[in-house]
Amino acid sequence: MQTVTKAAALPVTHLNTSGLTCKQNQVLVRKIEVKDRTAGGVYIPEITKERDEHAADEGHLIDASPAAFKDIGLPEVDPGSMCIFPRYAGKNVKGNDGVNYVLLNDKDILAVRAE
Repeated sequence: MQTVTKAAALPVTHLNTSGLTCKQNQVLVRKIEVKDRTAGGVYIPEITKERDEHAADEGHLIDASPAAFKDIGLPEVDPGSMCIFPRYAGKNVKGNDGVNYVLLNDKDILAVRAE
């Protein structure tokens, strides 16, 4: 079982430092990286990682286009919200700040985790 680092809530004022602006129905998410070992220091075997490839990832919503979530009739998701999305959805992009982000369609957001 892979462990996920507990991410603190992001300050909304300094959220989008990527230099990327979403267009159409796109949202920009900063994915939370999964560690290769458990909290006790045990390394996770490669076979477990391969099995988990069919899982979902989590990340903070950084930016959303003005049209995002409107066409599909969902309530708008606030920047800084923790989102759950399919592991292979979207495109991996690197922002001007050197951080890796995922550019997703708004309909790829499966759930929003309550803080």
